[in-house]
Amino acid sequence: MDFYPRPQFERKAWLDLDGPWSFDFDDQRIGIKHKWYETHDYSKEITVPFVYQSEESGINSQDIHDCVWYNKMIILEEVDAPRILLHFGASDYYTQVWVNGQYCGDHKGGHTPFSFDISNQIQEDRQLKIDVCVTDYSYDEHLPRGKQNFKGKSEGIFYTGTTGIWQTVWLEFTEKDYIDSVCYIPDTVENTVNISTEVQAPTNAKLGIRIYRGNEVIVDSTSIIKGHSMTVDFEIPDFNDHHYGYWWSPEHPNLYDVELVLLVNEQEVDRVTSYFGMRTVSIEHQLICLNHMPFYTKSVLYQGYYPNSLMTAKSDAEIKKDVELIKQMGFNSVRLHQKYENPRFLYWCDKLGLVVWGEAPNAYSFSRRSVEELLQEWQQAMKRDFNHPSICVWLPLNESWGVPKIKNSVVEQSFANTMYYLTKALDPTRLVLSNDGWEHTISDICTIHDYDADIEKLKERYTSVSAVLEGPQGRRIYVGDYSYDEEPMILSEFGGIAFEETNEDNASWGYSGASTSKEFEEKVLTIISTIQASELLQGYCYTQFNDLEQEVNGLLTMEREPKLALELLAKINQMK
Repeated sequence: MDFYPRPQFERKAWLDLDGPWSFDFDDQRIGIKHKWYETHDYSKEITVPFVYQSEESGINSQDIHDCVWYNKMIILEEVDAPRILLHFGASDYYTQVWVNGQYCGDHKGGHTPFSFDISNQIQEDRQLKIDVCVTDYSYDEHLPRGKQNFKGKSEGIFYTGTTGIWQTVWLEFTEKDYIDSVCYIPDTVENTVNISTEVQAPTNAKLGIRIYRGNEVIVDSTSIIKGHSMTVDFEIPDFNDHHYGYWWSPEHPNLYDVELVLLVNEQEVDRVTSYFGMRTVSIEHQLICLNHMPFYTKSVLYQGYYPNSLMTAKSDAEIKKDVELIKQMGFNSVRLHQKYENPRFLYWCDKLGLVVWGEAPNAYSFSRRSVEELLQEWQQAMKRDFNHPSICVWLPLNESWGVPKIKNSVVEQSFANTMYYLTKALDPTRLVLSNDGWEHTISDICTIHDYDADIEKLKERYTSVSAVLEGPQGRRIYVGDYSYDEEPMILSEFGGIAFEETNEDNASWGYSGASTSKEFEEKVLTIISTIQASELLQGYCYTQFNDLEQEVNGLLTMEREPKLALELLAKINQMK
């Protein structure tokens, strides 16, 4: 791995554990009973963090194996730290971990990070034996699984499954006193930033905070920590009398670097580097605003699947290239679809300037368990991603997935409201939807999904609020006693035009189609310009960035080869 896996909270002392691990399937579920975590003759090798279903893993099997084991042996010869953390970026779905035969703990959820303090498991010889058992549930419709298929095979809009470790595994080394977390809340009205930190340290500890704008130090403060947390507001000085120029936006993705230093008895014991962006997301006079100015959303749907490696990028450069391509197409936003994306993707959106809609992977059936597990992962993801200035919209539910009876079910409507209000309580700084696409309860934005390919019908529909609210997909936009109250409207899914040069697979599909590259280009440009012409809409999200397995309605192929002239697409996007 060529990058630090947690860009918002970075330390120098860490060790990448990606690469070859020993591996086995455990279809009989005997590994724990037979104590494989103590001794086991592993028969396979896998390349972490790629799942066994992918080519990059070295195994490349699409058979269902819902229990898998990993083993890694290392020696920490040059490490002398009192606290050692074992981190997992993500592992799907239920993960149990042993170090040197001792149980460390478990984690439930397929998309969010977790870690264990393994300091007490380290032996005198500094040898580290890590064993991991991951249990998946490939056919369970109650898990928040996103676009992973639940019928045993990839078909339609559902793709090859993910089982086991699929994001970076790494060790981190700290002293016994350390900085635990940091949270930034920018205020562009008062031109201040609120910084909250949590630490594990004695009562006489101090925390130094230094904020940089480029190479210029604009804040240098040291304070005594009372208890285990500290909250402080810092004024951000104007920059050449035009601080607007140093707020974060897609056109000007300005970031402030931060250095946090923990001092115990005046000695430095921990140092973390981080960053934030000054920006405000709001609705003002029924207009979506970024930094108090109207913001017209020009977005593309992004599902985060990569050739030969499924949900895991092969390098940081591959992640960065996708963000660059989205901007090259003239989009100013990206909607992450049914996936909590790798933090490095969010980092490049922060760095290069791309507004993000953060979306939860949903379940497909409603139950007490599906509610509990979605809520758990959603809160973990929000905590992980809170500090990224690029994220401007939270989207916990999509197209009534996981709430299939929401039209008539008060219980499911209550759950959608719960997700809305919980998200607002945890993060009042961003816009929130209850249920993207249709069947809204309470949402800050009225979003619509419409894959009609008839240009004349689209022109007519998006000149009338009443026509829109009928629901172009055969589902009303609001349910129950909920109704439209002049919220900003965005067409958050449309297009989906299928085209591939060699159509040898009868299973390939899209929502509509084109038979030649010229026809595809014309249809894409025409449908975008048609939507732009609507005075009702404050933006759009085109489906989609790239082809995915049998779904060939991307602007790019799965390998990221353009299917139309990107400069023409950019020109159309930039007309609004």
